[in-house]
Amino acid sequence: MLHLNIVALTELTRLFVKGMVDRGEGRILNISSLAAFLPGPYMAVYYASKAYVTSFSQAIANELKSTGVTVTAVCPGLTKTGFQQDVGGEKSNAVRFNLMASSESVAELAVKAMLEGKEIVVPGIINSSIARTSRFIPGSVKSRIVKKMQELNRMKIFN
Repeated sequence: MLHLNIVALTELTRLFVKGMVDRGEGRILNISSLAAFLPGPYMAVYYASKAYVTSFSQAIANELKSTGVTVTAVCPGLTKTGFQQDVGGEKSNAVRFNLMASSESVAELAVKAMLEGKEIVVPGIINSSIARTSRFIPGSVKSRIVKKMQELNRMKIFN
């Protein structure tokens, strides 16, 4: 996970960005997550690696201002990808109450945001509200909330 979300992302950016800058145009679209804005008990490496994706994307976007190259990080929340079925998560509340965005709608929004040169895009009203308000909640409180949510979902999945 660290190699994919951090090492490969950083290396690919390094390999391609110089050519983009030399041409005076280019777009980079990085896939982050709503998890980037929260600490994630039971999934700490995933949450932390997505925080890296978002932070790295914002930093590089700032470095590349006025070069013709833009960087966009898309930070979706739960998305229908088939992953839930692969891990036995069909009983989770997100699946039961149809709270997940379609992968097509997330992809469309991501490409639109990239073409518009937006730095960060969080699909969905609830998800964008969570991302915006999370900065005002102490990390220890966010961590306890996410831990409780993870525990509730684990109980539903494995019972």
